[in-house]
Amino acid sequence: MRKNKLFFIAIVASLGIAVSAQSLSSKLETALKSKNVKAVRELLVSAPSGEKTKFEKKVLETAKQSVRSGDLDYAKNLAEVILISNQDHVEAQDLYSSIVEMQKNKRKIDEQKKQIQAEAEAKAKAEAEEKARITAEEQREKDKEALYKSVHEVDLKNFYLEASLGTSFSIFGSSFANKAFGRKKTNSDMGVLVGFNAGFVHPYILLKLGLNVNWLTVAMSGKDLSVFVASRFAIGTAAAGGVPIFLSTGHTYINYYGKGGGEQQSMLYTRISSPFVGISVEDWHPIEKLGLTFKFNWIPISVTSPFMSFGMHTNIGITYEFWKNRIMSLRAGGDMDIYAFTAKKYADWNIIPNIYVNTIFHVPK
Repeated sequence: MRKNKLFFIAIVASLGIAVSAQSLSSKLETALKSKNVKAVRELLVSAPSGEKTKFEKKVLETAKQSVRSGDLDYAKNLAEVILISNQDHVEAQDLYSSIVEMQKNKRKIDEQKKQIQAEAEAKAKAEAEEKARITAEEQREKDKEALYKSVHEVDLKNFYLEASLGTSFSIFGSSFANKAFGRKKTNSDMGVLVGFNAGFVHPYILLKLGLNVNWLTVAMSGKDLSVFVASRFAIGTAAAGGVPIFLSTGHTYINYYGKGGGEQQSMLYTRISSPFVGISVEDWHPIEKLGLTFKFNWIPISVTSPFMSFGMHTNIGITYEFWKNRIMSLRAGGDMDIYAFTAKKYADWNIIPNIYVNTIFHVPK
């Protein structure tokens, strides 16, 4: 009976050891799959002596598979784990040494690849810089040649013709006439705008010769009509900052007349004929296709008339280029002319808004 009991205890103990070994083996499989080196080391160190060799073999096989798949760091760690557990494991020693050598060779190859890549990038950069330098030098030569031609070669490409046609509206009045006739009145009429200009364009000099007519033939408020005629010559330059600045001189003719040939009673001066001098910024393009103009002209009527104190004309305008080809361009424009003539504390004044289409003809460059 006692023998049977001892036999039973031995069988149970053996089964317990087998189950424990199977559990440790399963944990080792899990640790190897998850690449948990710390868990592999603990399992290998604490493995029963009967299972230790089996566990070492399993870890070594996994390390070799990692070498074949290119995961040298993991393979090296597993070989190192075996040596920690069993420093006399010859196969693990050989594997560890070969992995170290492989890593050393791999680093050397990677460094060579990096050096070759860096040399290739440096060469490509140098070639690109040389190409950019040559391109820039060629462009500078082209710019020099273009500038030389634009300065020293003058032909029809430097000239242009310009025509404008549109509608004018006029609002005008005279504090002197209102005082004389005991009234407070502002008059208005409308008509046409016609303008012609010829120009010369050069990098250092700009010339303009023009004629502008506002013929206001339809009375809207009041009975008086008017006509404004201005001939003009201007010289300027755009060399300073690209802003076209002009000095100009010309002649202004203004005539106010009654509707149907009657006597005009709206203004102090019914007719003004006088030269003028002025300064202006014309057709300045802060934005492509958009042109701005600012003019101021002094009309020295006060020099010839003892009753006139001051005379002036201002023009503010804007144009937009909406179509062009090689020989012409079309622009829509709007501007406002302001005339003022003072006599002591009284003044004759006229405000003329204009809307027009502008056409420019030129020889293609």
